Amino acid sequence: MRDRLGLQCHRTTVGRYLHKEGIPRRIPAVKPLLTEDHRRVRLQFCQENLNRDFSTVVFSDEKNFCTNTDYRPPLWRRNNTRYDPANIIPNRTTGRTTMGYWGWMTADGPGDLVSITDRMNSQQYVDILNNSFIPSYRILYPQSRITFVQDNSAVHTSHKVRNYLAQEDYNVIAWPAKSPDLNPIENLWGIMVQKWSTGGPLPNRRDNLDSHCRRLWESFRGTDVCKNLVGSMRTRM
Repeated sequence: MRDRLGLQCHRTTVGRYLHKEGIPRRIPAVKPLLTEDHRRVRLQFCQENLNRDFSTVVFSDEKNFCTNTDYRPPLWRRNNTRYDPANIIPNRTTGRTTMGYWGWMTADGPGDLVSITDRMNSQQYVDILNNSFIPSYRILYPQSRITFVQDNSAVHTSHKVRNYLAQEDYNVIAWPAKSPDLNPIENLWGIMVQKWSTGGPLPNRRDNLDSHCRRLWESFRGTDVCKNLVGSMRTRM
């Protein structure tokens, strides 16, 4: 504490006075940092989609899981300042990922959870959509046009993928960049992380890591978790 602030007192003394002044010790948020252009596009998107019916929209995303987690050192901040830039740790890749997954959900519940490689390419993504997603989606929604949400990764926006989505008549919602907080499947991943250490020993091998991920994913079936997450879209907007 002396090295960083030049104060001749112990860090616990500083922490005690910060807490007294209404700045309690917190865990910093991890979130992408936004430029003014990001903010403008996000605001425009939310204004245009405020009254959209998201009940049958497919929300998709990739997620990496590993047997350990990143440590976020605590900080002191005032109430309602969790997402101030000074209180955020930018997302970063740690290199400790063991397995990756692609998944989708609607208000009716989770769809498939598909294992992916560390470097999924455009053809592999098209194969997942064509061979895994479409058959399972059509069981639930035989006739409806697919209204689809994905982020703006290079794989998703490649020429091959865009051609495939147009050919199959997907209605792809133009999602704003750096906006995982608007996508409810991010919250579904987050709930899995929160539940990670419950229900038995933590996975320590590739096979039981996969079993653990799929067990947590399947636990959402027959619940209102996805319905409630999608139901929050107007509030997010």
